[in-house]
Amino acid sequence: QLLERAVRSVVNALDGICLWQVVVVDDGSSRSPKDIIEKFHDYDVSLINISHGGLGTARNCGIDAAQGDIISFLHADDFYIANIYAQCASHMIASDLEMLHYRHLDLYGTDALATSPGTQHSDTAMFKGPVTGDAYMLSGGLFASSCLFLVRKDVLDRHRLRFINGHTAEDEEFT
Repeated sequence: QLLERAVRSVVNALDGICLWQVVVVDDGSSRSPKDIIEKFHDYDVSLINISHGGLGTARNCGIDAAQGDIISFLHADDFYIANIYAQCASHMIASDLEMLHYRHLDLYGTDALATSPGTQHSDTAMFKGPVTGDAYMLSGGLFASSCLFLVRKDVLDRHRLRFINGHTAEDEEFT
């Protein structure tokens, strides 16, 4: 149910807004997501099965398979809020940005980084508008999760940016 909700959130957010694609990478889960993916046969949703190699390997496989200009990562237990995600994607396209960082909402009160349920992270509160990547990185305000970024595929390819294969933890080495 969680994977279906995650994929449906992308469909609901971006269908009719821009060209998009969902690449689901199954790295050896005990329950095949094939039946879930088949529910989206009218959309550009694909499934890649690989041997369990950890989070980094699965994400690298998704990057390599992606055909679009913009990459975002979404865990099966997460989802996008349609109008907000569409605004982020539209802004990135219209502004010709290489990377866009956005905040997340802790809807269930389970995120240890949130001060209370439903709060947003304030790691970029010091900025009043767009900033360069250098200024953001130098601010020390980086929240290390690739799920909070939209990034151009050509930037990942041009700089050969990939996750550490076999790495099973979150994203500090990438972000």
